Amino acid sequence: NILGNVNDPDGINSVQYSLNGAAFLPLTIGPDNRRLNKYGDFNIELDYTTLNSGTNTIDILAEDTLGVSSVKTVTLDFNSGNNWPLPYAIDWSTVSNIQDVAQVVDGKWSIEGSSVRTSELGYDRLLAVGDLSWNNYEILVPITINAVDTNAFKPGIGLLLRWPGHYAWDASQPRWGWHPMGALGWYRYEPTGPGSDQLRMLGGDGGVIDTDNSGRKLAIGSTYMYKMRVETPSGQGSVYRLKVWEQGTPEPTSWILESQESTSDLQNGSLLLLAHHVDASFGNVDITPIGSSPPVDIPPSISNISISASN
Repeated sequence: NILGNVNDPDGINSVQYSLNGAAFLPLTIGPDNRRLNKYGDFNIELDYTTLNSGTNTIDILAEDTLGVSSVKTVTLDFNSGNNWPLPYAIDWSTVSNIQDVAQVVDGKWSIEGSSVRTSELGYDRLLAVGDLSWNNYEILVPITINAVDTNAFKPGIGLLLRWPGHYAWDASQPRWGWHPMGALGWYRYEPTGPGSDQLRMLGGDGGVIDTDNSGRKLAIGSTYMYKMRVETPSGQGSVYRLKVWEQGTPEPTSWILESQESTSDLQNGSLLLLAHHVDASFGNVDITPIGSSPPVDIPPSISNISISASN
């Protein structure tokens, strides 16, 4: 994903891109009420199988309503032999560029001390960590809820395990299909009524597979530890578990949410830090493998790619 924004006082007519001198392809200009949040936002989705090992050039051509055009060239250095290590940790206080330690899938993000924060409220603001070969692992990360867009449809904040990437549910660009997936553990803000504002877990098909009916509420301005785990016992379906507790208090001994999926569900995938219409800060990330993970025949990831741009 190469994210950007184009603006012009005369209005935007079109935005296109070309990879390594190939024919220009059209880009959708935001907002689209999904991944493209602001006017002029665009998101170039590159299939890593189309990239050259080494330097790649992406020309982005924008034209305004008067026919005046401008080009920006992005250089992407791709190492086809990269694999994301596990265990893995991020100390945000030592990071100057988010893309050095994670993949920005959607949204604007900024580093603030020992955390990374959404710079704009919007649909599924996403940071990805890991690659398609990851299978059994656990993440521990503190999350602070700074604000919630109460005008949005069911905001939420949490973690998604075994993420394979977006699907083309229709002809939209960028793609927005979000399942099949592993599982999503998050705090979901609902309209008033039974089950409003609660921790819940969504399974591989996007349906709810477990809910916290204890009445537990997460307060805006407070920091909570999120711990989520996935493991696949031999010959069985994958088990997902989630617990959340206020930072500075003892960790609960029991998991709050727990569910076992079908043996046909996804067995591998990366990790997403996910803020859906929520202004949130994610603290230092610790990811550890669970048990022994069998080798998986998956193409190398594009972790640690280098991107630079010029007018």
